[in-house]
Amino acid sequence: MELFPNNEQKTIQRRRNGLVVVHSSKIIGLHCSSTELHAGQIAVVKHGSRLKDCDLYFSRKPCSTCLKMVLNAGVNRISYWPGDPEISLAEDKVMNNCCSDAKLDAKAVERLKSNSRARVCTLLQPLAYNMLQFIEETSKKCEFLQSIVAMDPDFKLEDFFAECRRKRLREFEKLFLISNSETHKEILKTIGLENVCDDVHFTNLRQKMEDLVFLLATVDCSVPEYGTFRFYCDDSDRSCNEHTNNEFQDFARHCMVQARLLAYRTEDQKIGVGAVIWAEGKMSNCDGTGARYLIGCGYNAYPMGSEYADYPQMDEKQQKDREARKFRYIIHAEQNALTFRCQDIKDEEKTMIFVTKCPCDECVPLINNAGIKQIYTGDLDAGKVKADISYQKFSGLQGVRKFTWQKAPANSILTSSIRTVHRKRGSTKPCTHQSIIFPGIVNRATTCTMGSSTEPSPSCESLVLGCMASMEDPQSPLAKGDLKRPLKAPRSESQTEELLNLEISEPAFKRRVVAEHQIYLQSLVTSLHTVMNDMVDRMEMTISRLNTSMSDVQNVLDQQFAALQASREGALSQTVSVMESSLTQGLSNIGASLHTALTTAVSDVGSKVQEGLQVGFENLGEKIQSTMREGFANLINKHTSEYQNLCDRYEGISPTGGLNNLSEEVGTHDGSLPLLSHYPRQPPPNSPLESRSPSVVTQISGGTKI
Repeated sequence: MELFPNNEQKTIQRRRNGLVVVHSSKIIGLHCSSTELHAGQIAVVKHGSRLKDCDLYFSRKPCSTCLKMVLNAGVNRISYWPGDPEISLAEDKVMNNCCSDAKLDAKAVERLKSNSRARVCTLLQPLAYNMLQFIEETSKKCEFLQSIVAMDPDFKLEDFFAECRRKRLREFEKLFLISNSETHKEILKTIGLENVCDDVHFTNLRQKMEDLVFLLATVDCSVPEYGTFRFYCDDSDRSCNEHTNNEFQDFARHCMVQARLLAYRTEDQKIGVGAVIWAEGKMSNCDGTGARYLIGCGYNAYPMGSEYADYPQMDEKQQKDREARKFRYIIHAEQNALTFRCQDIKDEEKTMIFVTKCPCDECVPLINNAGIKQIYTGDLDAGKVKADISYQKFSGLQGVRKFTWQKAPANSILTSSIRTVHRKRGSTKPCTHQSIIFPGIVNRATTCTMGSSTEPSPSCESLVLGCMASMEDPQSPLAKGDLKRPLKAPRSESQTEELLNLEISEPAFKRRVVAEHQIYLQSLVTSLHTVMNDMVDRMEMTISRLNTSMSDVQNVLDQQFAALQASREGALSQTVSVMESSLTQGLSNIGASLHTALTTAVSDVGSKVQEGLQVGFENLGEKIQSTMREGFANLINKHTSEYQNLCDRYEGISPTGGLNNLSEEVGTHDGSLPLLSHYPRQPPPNSPLESRSPSVVTQISGGTKI
């Protein structure tokens, strides 16, 4: 409902909000914000106390003004889309406004939520398995696109569908999603959804939101835009001038998309059908839909209260037995919409029904007798009979205008009018001179069809209709002569030449020719003026769109640059911290390794030094001991030998006369006594010379004995 077309509305609030009111599983209201009131306030004005025990579905979280009123009405449950709220928080995030009205309103909403009996929760249903693939396949096979393929064999359906979906997806993502994930998290925290801001839950939430937006864009592409495709009236009555208005064409297309969404709630395995009934009152009201309001909606399903397997599920291609077919048990979308409508159909108001498929013979009488004035549908099955379902009554329906969604030809208005004139006159010859007389009008018709201006263009339609009416009038200049009606009786060449000369000479003929040229020139000037004005308007609109696109691109670039800057700063700080931790850990590991290696080396060197010293001291002790033994032994042997020699010499000298000889041999001291007079024969007791092998023991450090 946020996308409901209302080009006259100048929205003053930041975010438009859509609302669906449901009571006992039936939709009783579709509303959207207006210039004066929010969606919740409109629901209170429209329904009042009937909101008790109703379920409300908001496209955005409602503000405190709306929430307090619907809570006071006694609603059962309030569900909302988990995006940017009705009073936008995204703009406050950009403006960095800490104490804004949006944040204060969010706190008030949370207090109202915590103190209310109604359940306030988020609305985010996960899609079924392969749902996106199923919708894409069925959207390409819908009634509208298949009719285009049937009319134009060169129409490339895949390229058209892909380009249309790409365009719609960009628009819907910009409207319903927040591109920056961090901004989305902060908005969710502000509106009281902190529990879904964890990485796992938030990723799941974003994925579901993106899937639903992709689904909406796919369904929207099943009904082409009104620039190249329009709803055309099948009736010969050309008084429906409102269908030349692009705003009305956009409204009709929007309602058809709603019917397409309802078609996917079907219980039929083969095909889904959706229907939406809208009415247009005499005067506009407070709703964002203007004078249009919902009557009812429905889809094809089995009777209420029955189980899925209570009835047959086969169609004519699967089962030839007619008793095992499903057609006699399924309630059609039009029947459900009329059965569960929330308001009565008024005869004085224009009521419109939008059906994704051509109404069958069961539904056509219901639509006709219910007072519905207009039917909008495709025409692929009109006039056909398929198994147990017939569509023959739709073509002969009287009193109800039938509009089909078709591709607009280059001369759509003029060609349909010429077909109508020839159908009335019973002529089988095609009229070929009209495009030559009014080339400017044909181009203008094409421009009106292809243009995207929101202003109505009845001038082109009225001009063409006026020209066709002048052709139909027998007194008009275009109807006289041989331009349209054949001669009653053949004439000879001479008679024809005389008549031509006579008519040329008449002043009336000259005046008629001048009048025809004046009419043609006036229409040509008017058409050129209209075309030029339309070109200027389209150029201005293009310039405004370019300016808007440039501003949007600038905003997106600014956001991307800010996000890139933030990511770079975060990555730099993280890299610095990782390097510091790695360096610290590496240094600690190197210090521990060096300490261990040094300790091991010192211990090894100490053990080796101690072992070497011990071996050296042992060898030194042994050498000293052996040297001392040899020295003492040699000394003793020397003294012993000398002593023995002296003793031998002393024994050979006489006591009287041999002293002089001894003195002469051995010499004398300074005294009078001879040298050997005191020498004993044997060494005295306990003398060192008593033993020839002395034993000397010396203790040194290390426990070695010498």
